[in-house]
Amino acid sequence: MKPADLIAAALADGVALTLKDGSLSAEGDGAAVERWLPMLRTRKAELLATLHKGADDRKSWGWLMHFADREPLPIFAVPEFTHAEVLARFPDAIAAGRLASVEEVPT
Repeated sequence: MKPADLIAAALADGVALTLKDGSLSAEGDGAAVERWLPMLRTRKAELLATLHKGADDRKSWGWLMHFADREPLPIFAVPEFTHAEVLARFPDAIAAGRLASVEEVPT
């Protein structure tokens, strides 16, 4: 499975892959994250490279998800998701704002 397909499959299963201080982070439903962690760890370098490359050449789209009960969550979707699609994948989100690049991710 290509890294972009892996990222999309994880997101479809409720696991958001984020870049935090240059590291890969998986957030979402606890059981889903636990299922994905072994593969994500094994392919971490590929996933990081894909997220960075995608953000650089705009084949990856970032969203800053906003929630009523927790801090905003930056996610990068590969392939591109529309605003409606990303909100559908995070039903507890109250809003989603566009991120153009990895550099816009809040720390």
